[in-house]
Amino acid sequence: MPKYLILKRAENDPKAHAPGSTELTACEIAKELMYFDGPVDNLMAIDAIGPSATFAHLEDSTLCSIHVDEESQYLWNNEIPEIEESLRNFEFIKNQAENDLNDALRQMQEKFAESSAFSEIDPEDGIGVYSALEALGYDDIDFKFRRALQKQFQFEEMIGMFK
Repeated sequence: MPKYLILKRAENDPKAHAPGSTELTACEIAKELMYFDGPVDNLMAIDAIGPSATFAHLEDSTLCSIHVDEESQYLWNNEIPEIEESLRNFEFIKNQAENDLNDALRQMQEKFAESSAFSEIDPEDGIGVYSALEALGYDDIDFKFRRALQKQFQFEEMIGMFK
């Protein structure tokens, strides 16, 4: 599997990776896994073996290394977007449910507080909306998926590794 080093592209560098190339895919994956702030065009992938790679190591300008071939590129372009969409959809629905449950809890608290006979009952004492939704394990699944992505693409962060 070809290994690439990912660097920040110089602002005056007119070169760009060809659409659909494994180099562009490597940059897209690195952007995602590093939570890189900025467009993917601000990154460039170079072969991990050769004079450019040696120079990048000497300058300590390598952000990360990543392995991408046609098979893993297919995964990135076809399977991973569907998984990420399902994760985002689940998170959206979970957040919506959290808001709905908090609204319902607030209304319940108001009714108890307005009651002449039951105002001492505080529904928040027995209902934990946040803890119930945290128990769904979304954050654990998202974390496991991120780790699996790093393993799949043999992602290795290298920022400041050689200083």
